[in-house]
Amino acid sequence: YAWLPNSGNAIPVFLLPNPASATRNRLIARAIEEDLKWALAEAKACSRESELVLSSGVEFHEIQNEADSEEAATALLESSSMDHLPALDVEASGMNFEPDFRIECIAISNGERTYVWGRKALEDLKMVQPLIALLEMGYFTSWNGLYDFCAIYNDSALTRANGSPVRMRLWSDARLKRKLYESDARASLGIAADLVGMGGHKKEAHDNLKVICLELSKLALSRELTPKGKTRKKPDLTCVRESEVPESWYEYLKHFDEEKFAYRFMNTQIMHRYCARDAYTTWLLEKWSERRMAEVKDCDLGMVWREVTQPAMWAYSEMTLNGIPLNKTKLTMFSQWLDQEMVKLKRELQIEVGIEDWNPKSDDQLRVEMGKRNLKTKRKTDGGKAGNRLMKVDKESLEDFEDDPFIKKVARYRLLHHTQSNFAAGLIPFVRSDGRIH
Repeated sequence: YAWLPNSGNAIPVFLLPNPASATRNRLIARAIEEDLKWALAEAKACSRESELVLSSGVEFHEIQNEADSEEAATALLESSSMDHLPALDVEASGMNFEPDFRIECIAISNGERTYVWGRKALEDLKMVQPLIALLEMGYFTSWNGLYDFCAIYNDSALTRANGSPVRMRLWSDARLKRKLYESDARASLGIAADLVGMGGHKKEAHDNLKVICLELSKLALSRELTPKGKTRKKPDLTCVRESEVPESWYEYLKHFDEEKFAYRFMNTQIMHRYCARDAYTTWLLEKWSERRMAEVKDCDLGMVWREVTQPAMWAYSEMTLNGIPLNKTKLTMFSQWLDQEMVKLKRELQIEVGIEDWNPKSDDQLRVEMGKRNLKTKRKTDGGKAGNRLMKVDKESLEDFEDDPFIKKVARYRLLHHTQSNFAAGLIPFVRSDGRIH
């Protein structure tokens, strides 16, 4: 099914196959029967005043002044304990662990009320101090605790009086608990929101993000020359303000998804509603996950969480903050050496095969050449939908011919290519300016 906006609400629209097809196929019939049972049960359980109505607009209080911030922090702190966790959500822009990274807004919900600190509040010393105290003294859950924990630690606006960063007291992660209860479930908040009647709450924001991401992509492309060496025309921008795009972003945009940077140009009201909905949805999912975990009889999932998952969450958060030191200059030199070796080896193979554009990475071309050399293996591919089973030419299969000089060169080329894409050139963009991979 998909979500259809209607008068401010998001309505699930179910797409069903032809009933005649379902009656002829017992597997489809069984699936449809289960879906319809679920839909009817949900419809019966939910009234107009239920959580489903809230999918279009969770009420939230936007922090406007110091008094608002103190009142919100006090109310949330009083309701916060290890057993009653307010849910936190962060929307940020830029690359984490870089100077240009910043949080655009923070939303915190205790189920009864949801509060949003926007960028204006975060940059005001008087408004942000109650939030800082709350983050360090309260207990929180999040849908992506690792990201939110690191984002709060790295935002320069969120610092103690002595200048040290803020360490949020992350006590739970609703996404991890959801996976603990049902390991094969997709870890998407947009999908899990259906479980608590908040499905479709992301649509408004995602529509806005699509426009911004497209503009960022066009803007980054306009900085590059055409294949003929000409300057590209600047794109028309309606959301993105080019003067506010840090120079370093243009390089990041070559390697990372535009959404990492889009929130800086998002409509403020849409972003605040989105963040508030995410926080409230996370609070509902924390409660939902706790109930489901308690229902499991053959395993104490609560104990698994306390003794395994929660300590691992904390350890992984610390590991991400610390990062892994890596010499970017030497890594770049290694990448250049790999390039030189691959060019030389590829040329040798092309001369040996007698084909100018022969590609050692092409399985089809390699099969043809191995056939000419009478190099065959009994290992076969699964054939896919067409059922056309072909000779395998993966790493394991090529080991059968490790004494053949030609196959040795092909295997070496593929190893160099794998190393380059995964551990050299592919790793360089992830080295932050502090010389670490986080």
